[in-house]
Amino acid sequence: MRFRLSIKQWLFLIVGGSLGISSLIGKIEYDQKQMFYNNGLQAYEMANCNLAVSELGTFLAKTSADEMDDQVVQAKAIQTECSFLKATETQRNANHPALSLVGNLQFIQRYPKSPLAQPLQQDISNLFAHNAIPLLAQVPSCEKLEVITQHNLMSQSNQPTFYQACGQAFERSGQYPLAIQQYEQFLDQFPNHQLTEDVKQAYAQALYKEAQAKGAGTIPPPIQQGSTGDGTTVVEIRNDSPEKLRNVFGGPTPRVEELEPCPDCKRIYESPPKECPNQGPVGRYTVNPGQYRVVVKSISDSIVVPYTGDWPLAANTRYNNCFYIVRRNPVPEAIPSPSP
Repeated sequence: MRFRLSIKQWLFLIVGGSLGISSLIGKIEYDQKQMFYNNGLQAYEMANCNLAVSELGTFLAKTSADEMDDQVVQAKAIQTECSFLKATETQRNANHPALSLVGNLQFIQRYPKSPLAQPLQQDISNLFAHNAIPLLAQVPSCEKLEVITQHNLMSQSNQPTFYQACGQAFERSGQYPLAIQQYEQFLDQFPNHQLTEDVKQAYAQALYKEAQAKGAGTIPPPIQQGSTGDGTTVVEIRNDSPEKLRNVFGGPTPRVEELEPCPDCKRIYESPPKECPNQGPVGRYTVNPGQYRVVVKSISDSIVVPYTGDWPLAANTRYNNCFYIVRRNPVPEAIPSPSP
């Protein structure tokens, strides 16, 4: 039996076949595009940026310019991450431990949850394992110390030395406030460490340099008030101001001490009193004799000008000094005055 198709039926058959072929071709193209996306995403999750960029680049090339679904957005975001990672490779491959550390930290800081960050964390562990801390603790890496601590990228055993080395790096570059901050973090967290005395000495030196840079006043050597009778050297400092003071001694016996404020003392004198008010708390500090660089600064009022001095302190001698605040042009200053 023969079937004869009309022209109209033939047209339907041809159009239907064409649509079927087009649909099949579209399905094949979609599957191919999806394959490139999946391959790129898998490579990204395995921290293989070269393959990820290649596969996702092909995926995006097969995507229309106005298409912005979730896959397109993610593909572009991954390309951006990989580009940033490549930009930091120069630092990481410079055979310079501190720059390598900075490159890794830059990426982790920007993309903390990226799978690309995981191998960088291992790189950081290797850097700490195979390099001396001073080689790693340079100004650029020390500026990212917060990233290191936030992500636990440094062992606790390395922390004290790193804080000390960062303080030294900042001090060498003249960034005394940052150096002081590092030394203070060390002293707060590791008060009984074997490096504590060295850090106290460095802290005193950084405070002295910072105070000098701020135009600090000069503390004359304290007046001798007699002998101690036991060969020791004792310095007594009275805080006759309503501000909390920090007294720092840099020398044979580094000391970092704080004096509580005097609640009943006058806030500011317009001119120095004739003698010490003798109302505030007294700090008594026993030190080895020798030459000391001393800093006295308010730590409860940052606008009070600090004072520095170079004090020769003899054995078997007791010294006395007091501090109160005087207004000067128009900044208040913690003025030292030998006790009578």
